[in-house]
Amino acid sequence: MSFEVRQKARLSLLDVLVTAFRAIAIAYLALHGAVTWFAYQAAGLAEALLTLVLLGVGDLYWTVTWWEAGPNGAAIVALAASVLCFVSWLGRPLFNRWVARFTRDMLDDATGAIERMTADRRDDADDPPDGTNGRQT
Repeated sequence: MSFEVRQKARLSLLDVLVTAFRAIAIAYLALHGAVTWFAYQAAGLAEALLTLVLLGVGDLYWTVTWWEAGPNGAAIVALAASVLCFVSWLGRPLFNRWVARFTRDMLDDATGAIERMTADRRDDADDPPDGTNGRQT
């Protein structure tokens, strides 16, 4: 498999990973905004601001608080926000490891391609221009 094909496959997989993590982030932000709004309606501005700042921990707090009153829409939204937040936090080291591996593989591949090209040039430079390849006739 050539360098270009391997590079295209790596970039394709990286695009899928980046898109998945972006989708999780956007979904979380929407759910977190909803939880913050519900917290504002339920408890006021101070609790809503605290929820906004505490991210997943605030979402988890409201999940427990609202779930105790009985499962309702706000509790389910808060639970979904909590899960997405913690998935995002736990997925970050894995994502960083994948990106580092892809970068290392790409650089190894590029280095190998450059070494092969320079070796070919050296071989061509060693050949005399008369085409005898160093043999005397």
